[in-house]
Amino acid sequence: MMRIAPGLLALSLALTPIAAATVPADAAAATPKRTVPRLVGAVTPGNAARYTTFIADRLDQVVALRLSVTPGSDGDFKASNYLAQVSGDLFMVFKRAGATEGGIEVVLPKGEARLVGGAYVVEGFFVVRSGGMHQGTLSYGLERMDPRIATAGGAVVRDMPVGP
Repeated sequence: MMRIAPGLLALSLALTPIAAATVPADAAAATPKRTVPRLVGAVTPGNAARYTTFIADRLDQVVALRLSVTPGSDGDFKASNYLAQVSGDLFMVFKRAGATEGGIEVVLPKGEARLVGGAYVVEGFFVVRSGGMHQGTLSYGLERMDPRIATAGGAVVRDMPVGP
């Protein structure tokens, strides 16, 4: 059996609370904060691909949005490969890269997009989910997330512009 000098044991026990108290603080400082990207600005036919790509690149991740979305009808689609409208119980934004390529659609419940002054407003935290592929179009759905959960643990929200 190994013997420890009584003075060394007392010193060791006295320093243990100090060491234990500093480890979590040091570990917390060394751990980078989680970042939640927030896309902000106005989605238009000219920059809609930035929005749809932003969503497609974040499958199963939390995103934040603060957007106004320019409506685009079926008639506008032929000219700009852009569609943004309420269809049934969904609000969708679709952007096709070119005349022959597939595109990306982003859908969310129509209640998540408010029509204000001629544009749809979408704000909040969402989880990006896959909707699969339909006739060459990649589909993504956005599920609302409680902002308290989205930013738990001190997550930092970082704004990113949707366009120039």
